[in-house]
Amino acid sequence: MRELTKVFDVARTEEAYLQAIEGKTAALMSASCRIGALTAQLPRTSVEALTVYGHRLGMVFQIVDDVLDVVCTDEQLGKPSGNDLVQGVYTLPVIRAMVGAPELSSLLGAPLDSATMNKARDVVRSNGAISSALGVATGYAVEAERALDAMDPGPGVDALRTLPRALVDGVPAA
Repeated sequence: MRELTKVFDVARTEEAYLQAIEGKTAALMSASCRIGALTAQLPRTSVEALTVYGHRLGMVFQIVDDVLDVVCTDEQLGKPSGNDLVQGVYTLPVIRAMVGAPELSSLLGAPLDSATMNKARDVVRSNGAISSALGVATGYAVEAERALDAMDPGPGVDALRTLPRALVDGVPAA
């Protein structure tokens, strides 16, 4: 719901974006990890660690998904790329790009035709906003990895530990 209140809002803040993704993707992944840990009857410290891990993983996942919407082709995504821009949902890479490229704001704020959407994507890809957004995702990935420090080591924990960084590292170059 938070995201819907900010549709086509070129003044959407990074804080509003982060709150929105915390309330959807991060909350979903956090709850999923917590339920799995509770179902497995893990110790309380492990339940809490996995809850935090899921939250941070959700943040990474959503930021990476939003970056992919800007940098990938329709074929790479398996769905229309640039869809967030078309729908007026301005994500972290777009918000950060508007800071460094004020001309982007003049392209946004209303429904976009295909040519304008492609021009906006080009601006976002060209001014460092992609690497900046991925830097935020990397920070959450590190926090996810650290959350697992409370868990007993083993192959399952090792596999979980590699996932957040793999999501970030899997983004194709812009």
